[in-house]
Amino acid sequence: PRSSPLLVDDALEEDDEEGQGRGVPAIEREHVWRVYDAIAPQWHGTRYKAWPRVAEFARAVGGPGSLAIDVGCGNGKNGFAVCEGGALCCGCDVSRPLLEIARAQTERLRAYDCLDADAVALPFRDATFDAALNVAVLHHISTPARRRRLVAETFRVLAPNGRALFYAWALEQDEFEARSRRRFRAPDVLVPFHLRRHGEYFRPDADPPRHATLDPDKNALVLQRYCHVYERGELLALVLDAAGGPDCVAVDAAYYDQGNWAVAATKLRHQPSSHPPRPPDRDIATVPRDDRPADRPRASQIANAATTRPDPGEAPPPPTPQHRADDDLRDHPPASLLALLE
Repeated sequence: PRSSPLLVDDALEEDDEEGQGRGVPAIEREHVWRVYDAIAPQWHGTRYKAWPRVAEFARAVGGPGSLAIDVGCGNGKNGFAVCEGGALCCGCDVSRPLLEIARAQTERLRAYDCLDADAVALPFRDATFDAALNVAVLHHISTPARRRRLVAETFRVLAPNGRALFYAWALEQDEFEARSRRRFRAPDVLVPFHLRRHGEYFRPDADPPRHATLDPDKNALVLQRYCHVYERGELLALVLDAAGGPDCVAVDAAYYDQGNWAVAATKLRHQPSSHPPRPPDRDIATVPRDDRPADRPRASQIANAATTRPDPGEAPPPPTPQHRADDDLRDHPPASLLALLE
């Protein structure tokens, strides 16, 4: 499919908060969040397992008792590979339909759980996870400030000596044999997705984005996904900068795979966040979710619990998940993985 370059600079304008990359630009709401809400079943039908090198990393990063996060988890395919290696995995995404698909597949997999949360403002304590996946997320982030903050957030919740893997679409598709045979004409593009109006994935009650157009020849709605595609070296430079430099992170590998640039890195020491505290009443999922099931906690409730610190006079908190005995987690898994993080 041919991509369309974005020519209007103000399409990327951001409703920012003190330049910290917290505000969600309209282009991401319309051309990422609403698109994935609409295409979730069809997208899942063709993307149901992790790429081989991602799966290899996921299975290797932890054993019983380890805790991993899958940032921008989508339908959960990458997190499932983490669980195959014996670790516990928590996924997060802003697409409720994709999260529902992930949950439906994991009803019998107690080592996996997921919640509605924005990758640019993760609702978890510092240094909580032993490993992090951030696969095919960064190319949907439209401003440099938000890209940097997303990477910084991934490293913030990662414990020292923990490993992270980042994947993002490559601009130089014509130099390689990309499976999709895509050709990007500019760094910031709109990539069409044909949402079929027939077959097993058709939902007559679906609410497509406002920009959707009809392709009568294919009996499909054409939705445009926003993507920022990365040139050679750009993703590596972003990871190093957002993580705090070579004193804070060691790059284990940087390579091309599946039409993406990839960076695997190990966190050497914790870099305290330079961002102001998150407002206590802010819902992490900033798009209104009025139809949220009553029995599902709001992401803001989890965020508030996760960022609460005890008073100095209180007893020390219990050991973090990675310090629990391996046998205890293997033989007595928690009823809900999220309960470990509250």
